[in-house]
Amino acid sequence: MSVSRRSLSFLLGSLLAAGAAMAATRPSFDEIHQHVLRAKRLEAELLRLTAKEELAESSRARIRARHRVRGATRSTSRRGAASAARPAPGSDLPPLRPEARAPRAAATRIAGIPSNVKINDSLGDAPNATQSEGALAASGDQVVAAWNDGQGSFTGGAYQGFAWSPDGGQTWTDGGDPPKPAGLASFRWTSDPVLTVDERSGVFYYAALANSDATHNALAVARGRFTGGVFAWQDVQLAREVSNQTALLDKPWIAADSSGGGGAVDLAYTLFTVAGDEIDLQRSADGGATWSAASKLSSAADDGQVQAARPALGPAGEVYVLWNAIGQSTAEDFLRLRKSTNHGVSFAAEVTVTGYIANFGTGGPGFNRERGIHFPTIAVDRTSGSHRGRVYVGWTEAYNFQDDALGTGASRVEAEPNGFAVDATPFTPGDVLRGTIASAPPADFDRWAFTLAAGQSLVAWADSLGPSMTYGMRVFGGGADSVQSLCFGGDITPGSDVQQAFYTFKAPVTATYTLRMGPIDGSSPIGGYRVRTGFGVRGTERGRDQRDVFVSWSNDGSAWSVPARVNDDPVGFDDFLAEVGVGGDGFPYAAWFDYRDETFGATSNQYVARSEDGGATWGPNQRLTSVATNWTNTGSNLAPNMGDYSALIGSGPWLHPTWADGRDGSADVYGTRLGTGVSIAACALDRAVTSGSSTRLDWTLSNPNAVFANSFTGSITTARNWPLPAPTGVTVPASGVGALERVLAIPDTAAPGPVAVTLTAVNATGAMRAGCVTTLRVGSPLDVGGEPSSLALAPPVPNPASAQVGLGFAIPTRGRVALRVYGVGGRRVRTLIEGELGPGPHQAVWDGRDESGAAVAPGIYFARLETAAGERTRRIVWRR
Repeated sequence: MSVSRRSLSFLLGSLLAAGAAMAATRPSFDEIHQHVLRAKRLEAELLRLTAKEELAESSRARIRARHRVRGATRSTSRRGAASAARPAPGSDLPPLRPEARAPRAAATRIAGIPSNVKINDSLGDAPNATQSEGALAASGDQVVAAWNDGQGSFTGGAYQGFAWSPDGGQTWTDGGDPPKPAGLASFRWTSDPVLTVDERSGVFYYAALANSDATHNALAVARGRFTGGVFAWQDVQLAREVSNQTALLDKPWIAADSSGGGGAVDLAYTLFTVAGDEIDLQRSADGGATWSAASKLSSAADDGQVQAARPALGPAGEVYVLWNAIGQSTAEDFLRLRKSTNHGVSFAAEVTVTGYIANFGTGGPGFNRERGIHFPTIAVDRTSGSHRGRVYVGWTEAYNFQDDALGTGASRVEAEPNGFAVDATPFTPGDVLRGTIASAPPADFDRWAFTLAAGQSLVAWADSLGPSMTYGMRVFGGGADSVQSLCFGGDITPGSDVQQAFYTFKAPVTATYTLRMGPIDGSSPIGGYRVRTGFGVRGTERGRDQRDVFVSWSNDGSAWSVPARVNDDPVGFDDFLAEVGVGGDGFPYAAWFDYRDETFGATSNQYVARSEDGGATWGPNQRLTSVATNWTNTGSNLAPNMGDYSALIGSGPWLHPTWADGRDGSADVYGTRLGTGVSIAACALDRAVTSGSSTRLDWTLSNPNAVFANSFTGSITTARNWPLPAPTGVTVPASGVGALERVLAIPDTAAPGPVAVTLTAVNATGAMRAGCVTTLRVGSPLDVGGEPSSLALAPPVPNPASAQVGLGFAIPTRGRVALRVYGVGGRRVRTLIEGELGPGPHQAVWDGRDESGAAVAPGIYFARLETAAGERTRRIVWRR
C-alpha cells in the first residue's frame, strides 16, 4: 500500500526501527559462513530442480494445468463478504487473460526511439499463447529469428517457432514450426532455440532441445539458407540423444566459424545426470552434417554446479566457451572460460573471468518463474576496428545479501484478515514471520507490510514450510502497484524437494511495501510457514541492488579487465537478462530489461548502452522500446514468460536487438535495428577549377544509428601529389546528418585536365568507412569557372528513377538550406538536407523512401530547394 494510506507515526516508527536493526551487532564469522553455505546449497538445488522438472516433463504438466484454469474467476480471500468486494489478490500462477489476442502490430515508432517490429505473427494463435526467449542470426540483410512458442501446447506441434527477414529485419515472415528430422515421426522441438550463421557460406544453423521420441531427449540442429530472398530449411540432424531415465540435455548454444574454417560449427550445452551436471562441447567439421563425440569442458571440482554455456568465435577462428559455476563455499558464483586456438580441437586450461553475486531466488518484476535467471553473455569483436579480437563478457550482479543477518528481531504471527494490502500484518525487517495458509480453495493469501526508505533492502528467506506445501512468496509495491509483483520465489512444483525461497529486494522509493505468502492454485497443499527477514547491507561489492549489468573484456581470454557497470539507472530498479554484442562499427553494446521508468519499478523497457573505449566505460543508456510491458499482467502459458535470454547480434551495418514483449496482451517477440555504418548522403559536385585558385568542397554525412551520435573523420586524397588539408572530424547526431567542409588549394603548377579527389569518412574505431569521388577539371586562369553567382537546382538524374535519384544544386552565399521531397498534394515526404552550407555546388541523393524509411508509392514527386536567396523546384517521376 502507499505511504499515504498509513499513518505518519507508523511510517516514522518503521524507519526508526529500521535504523536500529541495521545498527545491530553482526553475527559471528562462523554464523555468516554457515548462512552462506546454506544459501549456496539452495542455489544448487534450484539448478538441479530445473533439470528434474524438464526430465519429468512437469513443466508441460504446469502448462496443461494453466489451460484448465484459463478464463476462470480468480479466487477470493477467506475474509468473507466484506473483502469479496475488493479486487481478489489472485493466484500465483502466471496470469492468463481470456480475451482474444491482438493481431500482428505494425512497426511502432516514437521520437528518439527506433522502430519496434513484431517478429512473430500471432494472428490465429490461442489467447495467451506465449512467444518469448528470442534468438537471432544475421548475415547482411538476411536475418532469421527463433523463439519458444506456447502455441505448440494447443496445436500439438513444436514448442518453438521461427521467422525470416530478407530486408535486414524491417519485415518478417513467420515460418511456423521448425522442420523435423527425417524418419522421426514423434520428434518434437521443446525449448531453448538458438541460432548462428556462417557468413561466408550463408548457411544458418538452428539448435534446440527436443524430444526425439517418448523416452529420449535430444539436441537437434537444423540447416537452412536464403535463395532468391526466400529462406528454406535443408535438413535436421541429431547432434546428441540421451535416455530420459539417465540424463537431460539443457541450455544449448551454437556458433559457426565464419573465418574460413571450412564449415566448422561448435555446440555447447549442459548435461545433467543422476550424479550431477557438466558443460559439454560437440563440434562439426562439415557444416553440421555430422557431429563429434562430446568432450567435457567444465572441471570435476564444479560438477553439479554449472549451467548456461555459450561458445563464441574470434576473427582467426579462436573458440571461446563461457559458462556459469555456482560457488560452493563462498557467496560468489563464478564465470568460467576456456579458449581454443586450433578451431576447437583442444582447449587451454580453465580461466575464471570474475566472481559475482547472483540474486538467484527471484527474477525481474513480473517474471513468472519462481527463481532467478543469471546466465552470462559473450561476444567477440570480429570487425576491422581498433579492438579486433577483443572478447566481451556480460552478466547481472546483486549486492552481497547472502551474509546478512536474518531473524534477529521480534517474532510476528499473522493477524487475519490480511489478504489485501490494506489489511497486511505489519513487520520490521529483522522479524521472523509465522503464518498458515489455511484453506485452498478459496485461496488464503497472507500479506505482510514493511516500510523501506529509498535505497534500503529487504532480505527474505522462507526456510520452514509444511510438508509438500506449494506456495509463492512475492513482494508488491505501494498504492496502485500493490498488485504488481516485484519479486517472486517459492515452490510451485508438487512433490519438489526444493521448498525454500530466498531473495533480496531494494526499494526504489520510500514507501510501505507488502510481502505476500500464498498458494499456487486451488489444489496447493496447505500448511504453516516461517519467513526470516532482515535488512540487506551493501558493503564494498560492485552490485548496488537486485541486479546491475556488468561487462569485462580481455584481449586474449586470459587476463580480464576490472568489470564496468553498464546501467545508469537509480538504485532500486532491477536490470534483468542482459546481452552483449559487437556492432559492425567496432563498438560493444549491451541490452537488457530495465525497470527505471515506473515509480516502483513494476514495468520494463528494453534499454541499450554502448562503450566507445573498448568496454572500459559505458555511455548514457538509451531506451529501445516504444511501449513498456507490465509482466505481472501479461498473459502467458509458458514459464518463463520473458524467456531465459534475449538476443543482441551485430552483422554488417546493423545491430539487431531482440526481446520478449507484452504490449499486445501476451508475450511476443519484438525487435529493432540500429545502424552502425556511415554513409555519404551528398558528395561534393564535380566542377571546373583553375590552377593557382582554391575551391571549397562540401560533403554531407549520414548517421543511421537511431539512438547514438557518431563521430567521423574525413580525409582527402587526390590522384596527383597536391598539398592536402588535414583530416577533419564531425559529430553527427542520431539519425541525423552532418557537413564536412574543406578548402582545397589548386597548385599553380597544376596541369590541365581531370583530377579525382576522394573523400574517405571513417568512424571512431576505423571499422566502418565510406567514400566518394569528386572530379575537378583543371583549366588555366583564363578559363571560365569558379563559384556560381546564382541559385540553381539541376534536373534530377536519372528521371524517371526507380532505385535512387541524384539532385545537384548550387547556392551563391553561405546560409541555411533545406532540400525536401514533396508529394503532389503538398505533403512533405522526406527532408534530404537541412542546415547551413557554404557557397558552391552540392549534391544529395533520394532513395525513394519517406521519413519512416518506408518505400514510397510510384508517382509524381517534387524536389524543392529552399534558401534565403529563393526557392527552386524540380519534378521527379518515381517508378518501382
